[in-house]
Amino acid sequence: ACVIVADQKWDDHFWKSIVSAGIPHTNVRSYIIPHSEFWLRDTGPNFVVNQEGKLAMVNFKFNFWGFDRSKSENSKRESAISRQIANHLGITDQFDSELISEGGGREINGIGDMMVIGMLEDDRNSSWKEKDIEEEYGRLLGLKQIIWVPHASVYDDKYYNYRPFNKDSKGFTCQGHIDGYARFVAPNIILYTRHEVFPDSTKK
Repeated sequence: ACVIVADQKWDDHFWKSIVSAGIPHTNVRSYIIPHSEFWLRDTGPNFVVNQEGKLAMVNFKFNFWGFDRSKSENSKRESAISRQIANHLGITDQFDSELISEGGGREINGIGDMMVIGMLEDDRNSSWKEKDIEEEYGRLLGLKQIIWVPHASVYDDKYYNYRPFNKDSKGFTCQGHIDGYARFVAPNIILYTRHEVFPDSTKK
């Protein structure tokens, strides 16, 4: 098992905690990689294999779920996480992309199909055309088809009212990650949610 920690202080705390708890740790490794977000689902590695079974890594850009558009040092730091993990693991084949993309925004069935929410892709990559996004995902992930879900639920913000940085954000926090709406439960079966409209008094 591999664990990433932000600095030496957290590395010391991690090892002290598992040793004092008596947790077996023979096969546990920790890597110090500066970061501020714990959502490795979104910022972490994207492993791919070629036809010969060789492991490689795809490195997308990250801009704090659309809330940081300035290419700040914070975004650059988080975008570098997957590359640093690849270096620690000795993965030399790495493919960089200028596409901004998070793990929670992609749902893949393992046989070449991927679902995304169009509203989110347009928000993250407003200067990209749809066909260019499809070509880039296809090049990096070996996709045959992208299923475009137009938008996320308009009721997310209304009931949760959580917009951490931008009062004009579209959708709940992540602005519409596909993993909150539809998932592949088998290569050819999609499980999706249906959103009911409730009176305001039923939600806090």
